[in-house]
Amino acid sequence: MRILQISYRDIAGGAEQVALALHKEYLRQGHESALLVGTKCTSSVPGVTGLSKGNSFWWKVVNRLLRDFEYYTGIQGTFSPLFRRWFKRNHENWDIIHCHNLHRGYFALSNLRLLANLYPVVMTLHDEWLYTGHCACTLGCEQWLHGCGNCPNLETLPPVRVDRTATNSQARASLLKEVNPTLVAPSRWLAQNVERSRLNMHCNVIPNGIDVNKYVPISKAVARENLGLPNKSTLLLNVVNGGLLNKFRDAETLLQALRIVRSKHNEGDVKLVVAGGYGGVPDDLRDSVIEVGKIIEGLNQYYSAADVLVHSTKSESFSLVAVEAMACGTPVVISDVGACSEVVLDGVTGFLVKSGDPKKLAETVCAVLNGNTEEMVKAGLKRVKSNFSLEKMAERYIELYQKCIEKRSSSLKNVQ
Repeated sequence: MRILQISYRDIAGGAEQVALALHKEYLRQGHESALLVGTKCTSSVPGVTGLSKGNSFWWKVVNRLLRDFEYYTGIQGTFSPLFRRWFKRNHENWDIIHCHNLHRGYFALSNLRLLANLYPVVMTLHDEWLYTGHCACTLGCEQWLHGCGNCPNLETLPPVRVDRTATNSQARASLLKEVNPTLVAPSRWLAQNVERSRLNMHCNVIPNGIDVNKYVPISKAVARENLGLPNKSTLLLNVVNGGLLNKFRDAETLLQALRIVRSKHNEGDVKLVVAGGYGGVPDDLRDSVIEVGKIIEGLNQYYSAADVLVHSTKSESFSLVAVEAMACGTPVVISDVGACSEVVLDGVTGFLVKSGDPKKLAETVCAVLNGNTEEMVKAGLKRVKSNFSLEKMAERYIELYQKCIEKRSSSLKNVQ
């Protein structure tokens, strides 16, 4: 099968991670797979093409101009000169085109008409942007249920200065109903939101998956030694793209909980390891927070080195980090928001905690640290292998692709 995927980057957050993992798996299975990204950050994977290299001065200028245009006008997803140029030069006989996140200024939604006229199109929503007027995460706002307008949170990423959210929402809904792509979400929570929104379209559910041969438990002592982490300290782990500065996560609650855990456990020798970015550490916790930045390889060692993964968040459409932690045998404490309860079974494979409650978060973390989590770890490992493996995710997508191809072929025959 000839598969073209379109994504924002090849290395970034969860959405980009899923697209790249699928591409690698398709290649392994013998498919002719290509991954087109707005910005290419690595050249180590065959079949990955960027509209521009990450350090390209021209791309930085164009991307900045496009983002400034979207910010100051409130109009999103309108221009994509680099994509149209690439597509004209690479007009190949694809069997399927699979789009992931299309915001961030690299792709105009109107291009979907061009793609859908030529090939069957699958679109995976990794966040809420497609059914809102501008934002990727609604953070509890329910204006999207009524088509947005009078937006109370214009600064929510991706931010805009002028409120054209009602116009954007209407335009996206009209375009998608015209193009009629096959929609996919990684969780029932997100799929139900799609169906409740102005889009009002059926949305398939295919959970995200990870490479279960890559994310495996290893000795805690060995992992800590390899990473240079303190062997006798209690280590809490927080994995998030952008670290403590990520606006969709809840660093304030996490840091307040850390203060409480320090006062109650292991004579205060408690460290928080932050993987994914730098910044946002308050002065009183500088000796208790270890920042390691973005990790491309070896993340499984950080999971294995930790005593517990603490994922305090305001929004979550799936939670790959919870799956990765469970696969590595690490207990998980996560906020009960969005789709988290579809990934972590409360009291069985981890613990769900009300969002924004640092006291309860700290109490739950201490209970994990002081308790026996052997059965929970086993249950988490079993759940990941049964439901969230990369092979299973790819299998589900290939089956969906085949149905889309057959449906399009049947439609063309009926037209003839």
